[in-house]
Amino acid sequence: MRQENITGKTVLITGAGSRLGRAMALDLAAAGMNIILHYHSSHATAVSALETVKSRGVKGWILKQDLTKTEHTTELIPRALGLSKHIDFLINSASAYTESTLDSLQPEDIIAAVNMNAVAPFLLARSFRDTCGKGAVVNILDARMVDYDRNHVAYSLSKQMLFSLTRMMSVEFAPRIRVNAVAPGIITPPAGTGKKVLDKMKEATFLKRTGTPGEISAAVLSLMSNSFITGETIFVDGGRNIRGKMFGL
Repeated sequence: MRQENITGKTVLITGAGSRLGRAMALDLAAAGMNIILHYHSSHATAVSALETVKSRGVKGWILKQDLTKTEHTTELIPRALGLSKHIDFLINSASAYTESTLDSLQPEDIIAAVNMNAVAPFLLARSFRDTCGKGAVVNILDARMVDYDRNHVAYSLSKQMLFSLTRMMSVEFAPRIRVNAVAPGIITPPAGTGKKVLDKMKEATFLKRTGTPGEISAAVLSLMSNSFITGETIFVDGGRNIRGKMFGL
């Protein structure tokens, strides 16, 4: 079985200062990877994550950058290369999860969500291709993008765009750059989620439970280490995305 050895390789993870991005950084460090942790405002947690990364016997760096502005986004890869000299993998995890409904939605809401959740990952992936030459990109999507999330319309639209961009980039960036995605389901419910709501979320999955950050990291590691996968999206959502699409459910 041919797999790429990721031990000692370097990965840049955007949005690694908190939540899922931070968890992936720690898990990949435990797998033997050097980590560049990008963050925007989560300085304290990014510093804490960096300390944990280094305690696992690998190299680590933190890098602050605002990805909401195009001119700042295009600076990230060159700045990251100034720290590690080489980057083997890029994980686009940073995103903006903002509320919007069809009634409240404004054009600027769509533009802001698309710029952060689709355009920034695309620009970073293209910069990664142009400056690093080879490697793999993993975009973090959202399993709910295939449903209708009436309270996060702009966010859902932006993740659907990134899904399409993932497939487009896998074609155009091949053969030296592989581009895949992971679409998490219920992993880290929003703060304040009540038991009734959480139980309803669990019931909507075939496996009747929420997932863990470690299960997302495992899917990301699989995509990074398997050198014959590109253009694919792995849904890690307990089967939620296929409800209503089979067996009349």
